[in-house]
Amino acid sequence: MASSQVSGIEVREGNPPTPLGPMNRLPPEILSHTFEILQGPVPVEQPWPVFTQVCRWWRSVALAHRPLWSRIDMTKPKLTRISLRRSKCAPLQLHCDDIEGSGNFHLPVWKNIVQRLARVNELHLHLQSETQMLYIFNILIEDSKIPAPHLDILEIELQRLMDLQEPIFLFMDRAVPCVRHLRLKNFDTFPWRTTSPFSRLLALDLELESLWADSDSLDISALLSMLEMAPSLESLRIESHFVPLLGDPGDKIVDLPNLHHVDLSWSSANIVVLLEHLRYPLAATVILAGEDSFAHGAWSIVEILFQQLTEDTMDPPYKLSIKIDSESSLYMQAWGQAGVPLWDLTLENLPPRQETLISSQILPFFSTASVLFLSISNGDVDDYLRLLRPLPELEELHVTTLMRRPTFCDPTIMPFLPQLKMLELQCDVPESYDTRTLRYIRCVVAAYIEHKRLHGSLGSLVIAPSENYRFSRAVFRELLEHTDLSWTLKTGKLIGTRARASS
Repeated sequence: MASSQVSGIEVREGNPPTPLGPMNRLPPEILSHTFEILQGPVPVEQPWPVFTQVCRWWRSVALAHRPLWSRIDMTKPKLTRISLRRSKCAPLQLHCDDIEGSGNFHLPVWKNIVQRLARVNELHLHLQSETQMLYIFNILIEDSKIPAPHLDILEIELQRLMDLQEPIFLFMDRAVPCVRHLRLKNFDTFPWRTTSPFSRLLALDLELESLWADSDSLDISALLSMLEMAPSLESLRIESHFVPLLGDPGDKIVDLPNLHHVDLSWSSANIVVLLEHLRYPLAATVILAGEDSFAHGAWSIVEILFQQLTEDTMDPPYKLSIKIDSESSLYMQAWGQAGVPLWDLTLENLPPRQETLISSQILPFFSTASVLFLSISNGDVDDYLRLLRPLPELEELHVTTLMRRPTFCDPTIMPFLPQLKMLELQCDVPESYDTRTLRYIRCVVAAYIEHKRLHGSLGSLVIAPSENYRFSRAVFRELLEHTDLSWTLKTGKLIGTRARASS
């Protein structure tokens, strides 16, 4: 937008055209984008005279806008010093990503942070070497009893095993009372030795990559003690490969009344042990993925979770999301036979030629499902839609296919879903398959119209090709000529296009 246009808007609104006036008219995202363009050679499609005219207008605004300088890349020392000066008193987001060992890491820059630790709101560290780690955390803990009193997000990722992690634990021991979101990756000793309560902690994310043979095991009692010190925890995620969970917690039960998301990628034995000693709301979303032969531990996990569900005093209805893939079909069968009510169901990466198993031994136990996400990488869409007859309560159907030749040719499939109100189909098809894709869409539309005629309950149809897929104008013209649906087209690209039957 040129300066004359901005001035005209201000005059019409009764505001004088001052240099900082546009800040009240445009969102911060526009300012951020403009500032990023000013920082270096970025390809610009507009002619340079028009572009520089806009830049002159916004340059003073960008320099004076403190939030634009608050996200600091610590691997760029010159820009770091400039950002620290121009950000004034704004909260800081510090990012240090040298996980690839690029050599762009400048240790002296961190000395400029020591006097500004009280302003640090986020700290993201992805470190490659032990030298970097020791230097940074020794600086962070040397001058302050509480290194970062306003630290809200702490993320530490170590590329490999480091023997000297004591400075990290000392820093976290002091910073933990303030942190709300904590993510740790590749730590060999956990939990750390701390007596500080996690009174503000809302999200805990642990990725323990055991890449060494003599890895330490995790103490279940220590882990439960840490969770017990986080009574406000809302989200728990643990991903651990081949790290055993040992120890005897006894009858200890940790009550987390605010926990609404549990994501465990672990061995089934570890999952069973941890879930036996956790109590959380019935409405929590539970995502489980075993690293071993998960099916063997499925029944134990189902028994524990189902017992927790039945003992909970919360009144129905409640929602429970379940995900089925080729590795956990038996596990999901156990869920269904346990009689757990279901809301969302995801079928993903299903093995070929397993239609009978899915339709007869899995889906009948999920007859209460009202939302289904179906991801297809093998086989035809029709073959899988025929499996949905045991889902009479289904209201939303979302289908994603990555096949080069998707087929959806039978309009009689849809009437088997009498309650369906929403149908979404997303396909990832190369541009060379325009004709085949058009035939695919026509069949979908035909099924939609047939279902609408028989039941009148299908509210909307969404056809969303992949993000990088563009239809040619000829395809759009032919599509409009042969359907009675109205389409929304933006910038020549079909993005989450919604269509409805014309009256």
